[in-house]
Formats: sequence, C-alpha cells, structure tokens
Amino acid sequence: MSAIKAENLTLAYGKGTFFEKTAVSDMSFAASKGEFVGIIGRTGSGKSTLVQLMNGLIKPDKGRVCINGTDIWEKPRKVNKIRFNVGAVFQYPEYQLFEETVYKDISFGPKNMGLCGDEIDKRVKSAAEFVGLSAEALDRSPFELSGGEKRRVAIAGIIAMDPDILILDEPTAGLDPHTRGTLLNQIKNYHNIRKNTVFFISHSMEDIALVSDKILVLNNGKKVMYDTVGSVFSRGAELEKIGLRVPQITRIMLKLRQKGIDINTNVFTTEQAFDEIVNYIERKKER
Repeated sequence: MSAIKAENLTLAYGKGTFFEKTAVSDMSFAASKGEFVGIIGRTGSGKSTLVQLMNGLIKPDKGRVCINGTDIWEKPRKVNKIRFNVGAVFQYPEYQLFEETVYKDISFGPKNMGLCGDEIDKRVKSAAEFVGLSAEALDRSPFELSGGEKRRVAIAGIIAMDPDILILDEPTAGLDPHTRGTLLNQIKNYHNIRKNTVFFISHSMEDIALVSDKILVLNNGKKVMYDTVGSVFSRGAELEKIGLRVPQITRIMLKLRQKGIDINTNVFTTEQAFDEIVNYIERKKER
C-alpha cells in the first residue's frame, strides 16, 4: 500500500468567472513509505496548490488523496487530524513564527496534538537537535535569530509532530550557499533516521538531485513526468521545452563529453562528477 496516493486530482480557482483557472488537472501519482520525492515545475505549474491538496488544506473539485489507503476527505470533520500525519512546511515558513521563545514555537504542534508535558519536551528537544539548533537557542526569541536559524525553527515545529509524510515547500529559498547546504544535509539525515515519506519542492535542480529518489515534474497543473532522478534528468531536452533544466554539473559533463572526453554524463551532483573525473584520469594513466 502507498503511503500517499493522489487519484485524478483536479482543482480550479475562480470557478464560473472570467478568471477561472485550473491549478491542478487530473493528476495521479503515488509514493511509498520512505521515498524522498522531489517536485519541480515553473512558477504557476501547480506545486503549491498540490501541497495544499495533499495536506487537506483545500478540497479537490474532483479526485482524492489517500493516506495509507484512506481518503482524507472521507470524514470532513476529522480532516484536521490529517495535518498531524502530513506535515507541511510552506515557503518562507519563518514568517509564521509567533511565540515568544523558540521552545514554545516548536511545541505548538505537539500541544495541539494533545500530548503531555514530558512527551512534548522530548519532541521539542529531539526536533531541535535534528535541525541543528542548540539547547541555548530554545530559550531565545525566534525573532532574534538569523534567517537560516528561523527556517530551522519552523521546520523543527513540523518535525516535532513526527509526521509520516513531510512536505517541504522551497525550504532553502533565499538562504546563502553554506546555510542551504547545512539545511539540506540536516533534512537528509532526518529522513535517513526517521525513514518517513518526504516531498521536497525546489527551483534548484542541484538540490533536487542531491536529496531525491524520484522526481515529479509539473507543467500547467499537469503531471508530465514521475520517475527516478536519472530517468527524469536524462530527458533534458523535454525539460527545457517547459522552462526547466538539468543540474549545472550535468551540463558541464555533457560539454566535456562533446569535446571528446570519455566520461559518464549520467551525473547530477558535484560529488558524482568528482568521482567520475578521477576515474577518467585513472583510466588514462593505465593506458
């Protein structure tokens, strides 16, 4: 059974008006427990609307989202409980911080779940550790923190609810390269330990390639690809037609291949490129 499954999802905004627009159209896909799925698409392709449908924030016009085989809108009065199991961190989540201390902000979700004090304390400290926040930071005001620290607080608040499905909408947007790399590693480490299902939305093909097992590609509200990282990025020409691209390191490897250097171009991260170039140099030495 799939951890989450979308079946023929369709949603339009402004229905019956001149401004009616279909945001998601007849979209179907499924993800198994433990999969890390990247979602890519141009602005307006339907990514954020899809997140809200998966999280039960909005109800589809047609189709359904099933969590462990159950339609999340089967019992509308209980849909709020779905959000404890499908945690979503939306774009620029630090704007949603509001408590007087970091500890209180992270504990907000677990408290709403009805957990007791000891369990809340355990979850807050564990979530903070996962995202690299020090014990001292828990007593500080979230508004005194740097942009990257605020982002980690917001993510920790969702992790503290221990959702089986975690959705991250542009979690690294606007961060400097060092902070972005640190946050990506923390997300990967969390996923490796928790082994839950993660959906990761980003405009950075490099970030998507680094963390994902599979990639869901959207265009004009429709699913156009859903496959492994290698299979999706091997279709570079098709991606370019819809305004996307393969990772920069992949383009570099393709140019090297065009210049007659016998290397594998099925490379999507700098680490993979480094290994491939080292192997090429070693092969040259043996000749």
